[in-house]
Amino acid sequence: MPDLLEEAAALIILSCFSSSLLLLIPWIKVCKKKGIELPDIHKPGKPMVASLGMIPPALVSSIASILISRASDRPDLMISGVVPLLSLLIGLVDDEIGLSHGEKVVLGALPFLILAPSARCELFGLELPVWISPAWVALVGTFSSNAVNLLAGFNGVEAGLSSIASLFLAASLIEKGDLAGSLVLLSFASSCMAFLALNFYPALSFPGNSGTFFMGGFLASVALITGLNTQLLFLLSPHALDLLLKLSSWGRTIRREPSRISEDGRLLPPPHKSLVGIVLRIRPMREEELVLVLYLVEVASGFVSLFFR
Repeated sequence: MPDLLEEAAALIILSCFSSSLLLLIPWIKVCKKKGIELPDIHKPGKPMVASLGMIPPALVSSIASILISRASDRPDLMISGVVPLLSLLIGLVDDEIGLSHGEKVVLGALPFLILAPSARCELFGLELPVWISPAWVALVGTFSSNAVNLLAGFNGVEAGLSSIASLFLAASLIEKGDLAGSLVLLSFASSCMAFLALNFYPALSFPGNSGTFFMGGFLASVALITGLNTQLLFLLSPHALDLLLKLSSWGRTIRREPSRISEDGRLLPPPHKSLVGIVLRIRPMREEELVLVLYLVEVASGFVSLFFR
């Protein structure tokens, strides 16, 4: 069966991309028709854009994970298709009724407790004590989910950074000889890229908090199951820096004041501290340029992560 899985790898990845894209197009129309939209606050006039767009790719990548786990006789990988869906539901609740920061942290941790018996808890190659496992899994899970949700708000940034992170994690698993785990990540990346095709500047759809929670939850699930805890933390270092900067100006961050737009269409730094603020204080730039800079930061973090594989 592993040989068959290897032969079908390209077909699986392509199928995830194409099916995600085919489902996304009518889904966006449904969202627009039902008024499931949000303003694009970094555009002149703040046009309305369909939200919850990550739901079809999320379902596709979760189904792919379950099928890959069955084909490779890896029941632990099946959890990576289930736990992120629970994260998606938490994000959906946040989309619909709004959750406080504390509620997001606590609720974001709960789905990952399912992972505790199967997780490989390590840090810099050292296995963590068994009694720490549940707390470690919950901490990594809620950090990843909330971190992706926090470094967001610009066309293509969430799906793009998550795709890059999943590709670097997949590279580490390929080197370890874990074909099934790498294929799960590559299927996720291809689904994210299908969404990115309609989410990059100018976006036709937003992921919503349901989508960002899913992306962070998926990365954490696979990393915890396959023992790539350290690599994941390096890949989320830009998100961690963004979180620390925002915490240092906590009162203003709660109001979530967006970046301003100059007359020539360039983004100006937001009043609170953030990773985006640092980049824009170096040089104001257009939204698509800012997102590409964040991609480069994530790629650099990815290469650093490879040294700790």
